[in-house]
Amino acid sequence: MNKIIFTISTILIFSIVPISARENISSNVKNIQYTQNLIQKKDVLVWKYKSINGKMYNRLYNKTTGKWVGDWIRV
Repeated sequence: MNKIIFTISTILIFSIVPISARENISSNVKNIQYTQNLIQKKDVLVWKYKSINGKMYNRLYNKTTGKWVGDWIRV
């Protein structure tokens, strides 16, 4: 009985399925490209200023999306 268990265990240990390194490299390249795309799409926010009746106001503008963020704030 012990011989059978030992034989089966030995066969299972040495019957490892090899994984191609080529697949791993391809996967890593895809992950790097995905990460770079995320970095490139980071929002660029800038403050815009205007004067109304001698009073200064500012408002945050998202240059990436072309949209305003929040309302005008008196400075």
